[in-house]
Amino acid sequence: FNEKTYLLNMTHFLEYYRLRFKNLSRPPDLPISPKHPTISSTSPSILPTKPISMKYHIVIFAILSILLSACSDDDQIQPAEKRSFTIEKPLDFQNMEYGQKIAFVKYTTNCSSIFDQLVFQPDTLILELTPSFIPNNFYVSEYYTPYSESFDAQPGAVYYEITEAEDYLLIPDRHESAIFWFYANDTLRINPVATVNLTQDACFLKHDNDQVFVGNDIGTVDKFRLGNEVYEDKTAVSCEPFFDLDAYILYDQNTFLANHVTWFGENNVQGWLKLDDQ
Repeated sequence: FNEKTYLLNMTHFLEYYRLRFKNLSRPPDLPISPKHPTISSTSPSILPTKPISMKYHIVIFAILSILLSACSDDDQIQPAEKRSFTIEKPLDFQNMEYGQKIAFVKYTTNCSSIFDQLVFQPDTLILELTPSFIPNNFYVSEYYTPYSESFDAQPGAVYYEITEAEDYLLIPDRHESAIFWFYANDTLRINPVATVNLTQDACFLKHDNDQVFVGNDIGTVDKFRLGNEVYEDKTAVSCEPFFDLDAYILYDQNTFLANHVTWFGENNVQGWLKLDDQ
């Protein structure tokens, strides 16, 4: 959608009908669109003999308003601070297919006040399934929306493979992904048979023995809260233990929900939350 071209064409459209109904010649300095004919006052076949009625102004204004509204809703990507995002085919682990998408908004907070200091940043990240020649295999196209703060630094997409199996996803080359880069394993279990119990402690997930969750275990979190977002009985996986950080991916049987990263010796926390599908 090119807003400048659209508005220029609409200007020609309105000028055409203004001249047609008022029996005036087109100003010589007005640029002519190749899609619209030049209007001449000597062309009686297209010029009425009566002045324009107010109802024609109202009709033209109504048409223009509807068209502009449609472009705003359908063609422009919503800004990141909104808590919903228009997606026709949301990502679904149970029925993955080309064209499915998921949208995330970036957040920041701090470990000492994780519940009331969460701020949504002006970054929206899209993960979209694109075709592959291998059965049950997709390429993920991961990219920022044009309204995102990080778009100028990374205007293109990052691509990596994801393979769908009966009860797991295989993501072997995930290290350039903003969502999966720290993940300790290349296999994500959708329906894990055995999990460890986890509890949130400020910005960390911990085992029952108060040890911080890290490594290749798969956990079930009874309740995980970020600001006003609360996730109950969700699956969690963690980071590779040789990183100087603690990080988690939260998901359920249908889709990804969040990732969450905090660094050793720092109070800062950042991550990505799934935006609600409209």
